[in-house]
Amino acid sequence: MKKLFAPVALISALMIVNLSGCMKSVAGNPSITDQSKVDQIKPGQTTKDQVRQILGQPTNTQFSDNNEEVWFYQYTATSVKPQSYIPVVGIFAAGADTSSSNVTIRYRPDGIVKNIGKGGQSAEASSVVH
Repeated sequence: MKKLFAPVALISALMIVNLSGCMKSVAGNPSITDQSKVDQIKPGQTTKDQVRQILGQPTNTQFSDNNEEVWFYQYTATSVKPQSYIPVVGIFAAGADTSSSNVTIRYRPDGIVKNIGKGGQSAEASSVVH
């Protein structure tokens, strides 16, 4: 009976570590990943207040050299691969998946959207040892 307990305990512990390893970290404004919200913003029509209602507070604001207000929205999500938390195995199979999105909105002096830009990227980071 004791011989059976050790492998079962080890497998159970590995499963718990595997399940708890599915961690996700997010930063920024997730509403910018909703294309239907971003599509509501129309250059030459949408005001700052409307943009704030649609997307919320910007991550950052700046003024350009020609005194145009620019709003930046950013969002990053990172998911750590579960095998990263398994002793020894994590050395060979560790990693994380990261995706980021950004929206930049430039305003005319009257507070109407001049233009909008959207970008993003996805990346998979893996263990150094292969």
